[in-house]
Amino acid sequence: MHNDGKMCYKTPNLFATDQQRYLYFISDAPHLVKTVRNNLASSGWGKNTKYLWNNEKDILWRHIVDIYRHDSESQLSMTKLTSDHIHLTPHSVMNVKLAAQVLSYSVGSLLMAYGGEQGQETAKFILLMDRFFDCLNVRSIQEGHHKRKADLLPFRTLNDQRFEFLEREFLGYVLAWKQAVDSRPGNFKKSERNKMFLTDQTFEGLWTTVHSTIEATQYLLSNGVEFVLTHTFCQDPLEEHFGRHRGLGRRADNPSLWIFGQVETVIYAGEL
Repeated sequence: MHNDGKMCYKTPNLFATDQQRYLYFISDAPHLVKTVRNNLASSGWGKNTKYLWNNEKDILWRHIVDIYRHDSESQLSMTKLTSDHIHLTPHSVMNVKLAAQVLSYSVGSLLMAYGGEQGQETAKFILLMDRFFDCLNVRSIQEGHHKRKADLLPFRTLNDQRFEFLEREFLGYVLAWKQAVDSRPGNFKKSERNKMFLTDQTFEGLWTTVHSTIEATQYLLSNGVEFVLTHTFCQDPLEEHFGRHRGLGRRADNPSLWIFGQVETVIYAGEL
């Protein structure tokens, strides 16, 4: 997804009659939430491959652990954090729900209130990630009303304030973070600076997804679509479709073109 050494998030749709139609590159929001959580879980903890830093403060998994312990000892259950959220396994690391509950408003606000000065940057980042995920995970017309979260309401207008949040506040924070690490005074090796920021894949995923989601949503709204549910910008339908292929193909894990066509016909016939 690079063009002349620069990141790009779209490419012209050569099969469309409208020259303004593009194909957009969008990473699954749940996948991005998991990768961000994994970056944070490795920051001064676990594999210790990261030691995130921004605005003269560390962004560490230890701050999440402290909030978990504080919440457990107080027995007030102000967050949904459990041992499964803290002590990740090869299985639990794939669980989107666990990642979303770590990067949630309840954890961020509790850390902001009780995490002290050292936990403020971690709290700020978590609160931004919570809003980011809500904006890209709009599932229904009513969910935003039921949960009293405006970010979960459908996108209906071209000047929706969430567009500005995603591009200026959220992505602006991430870009400023990267610049701060690159320009941090000190004789740091490249590998040491890399530990202070998100992985390149995570950063590029966030950057392309924000730009693509904004443009794709605005294009739909400006061309007669009444509202947009951003949760539909995901690969779930593809995964489900090829999951049915695997189920029908059984042990044929390397099907020929003919077998693939046969299975595709069976699936199509079943949907009629």
